Amino acid sequence: MKKVMAIILASVLAFSLCACGNSGGSKVKTEEDVIKNAVTHRANAAATVRLDNEYSGIPTTTISYSRETSNNSWEVSGKVSIKDKYGNPLTYLFDATVLFLPETNDAQIIKFELK
Repeated sequence: MKKVMAIILASVLAFSLCACGNSGGSKVKTEEDVIKNAVTHRANAAATVRLDNEYSGIPTTTISYSRETSNNSWEVSGKVSIKDKYGNPLTYLFDATVLFLPETNDAQIIKFELK
């Protein structure tokens, strides 16, 4: 009787762990997500370089406009905020032209201007 009960409890435990598992599927990034991610990384890097790498905190990028202008070409604009080494907040505006590469699900920044 003890063996039967142990098998039943072990089975219930195994099935409950299976129910709590991850779905296993990876989230597929959309074209716009890939574009925004590439521009965010570029804006953060440009802001830190603008301050000669003497900044405090983590840059924050906000994309205010993004749209596809032609086949796989996007226009993106927004702002990046960062604090200088003294803690003073600075905000830079930017414009970018980005090409989406569907073969690799990647983005290539063609033009980037930090104002």
